[in-house]
Amino acid sequence: MSPARLNPETGRNEYAAAQVQARFYVHNVSHTAVPNGKNNGPVELYPTTRGRENKTWAQATPSGNIKLTINGNALEWFMDRLGKDVAITFEDRPLICAKCKGELSGDQYGSTTEPVPGTDGTQWQHRAGLCSGSGNA
Repeated sequence: MSPARLNPETGRNEYAAAQVQARFYVHNVSHTAVPNGKNNGPVELYPTTRGRENKTWAQATPSGNIKLTINGNALEWFMDRLGKDVAITFEDRPLICAKCKGELSGDQYGSTTEPVPGTDGTQWQHRAGLCSGSGNA
């Protein structure tokens, strides 16, 4: 990934790369049968550091782990890859207004946005007067 460049208009760092990819291997997969008939369980991933082809990747992510709880068919996907390398891509995802479906930009979680009441912070909207939505979430 290229170094950050400060955008003078926003005051934020910007990167030439729109995404970052990491290499991990599937270290552990467990599953539990649940009443609805779908399996679920924890999945543990660790950075891939083994092998000459991963030397550069290992310098960027020499340690750490990712733990997820996975449901249904996605769990089977990880079970099929136990002990194998997988790629994970990290990319920006804009926060979308629950009312107008427009992108929430600016000072996210600040003076221009607020959580939708009753959603425990899982949905966000423009503050009153800043949204073109009809008010129907």
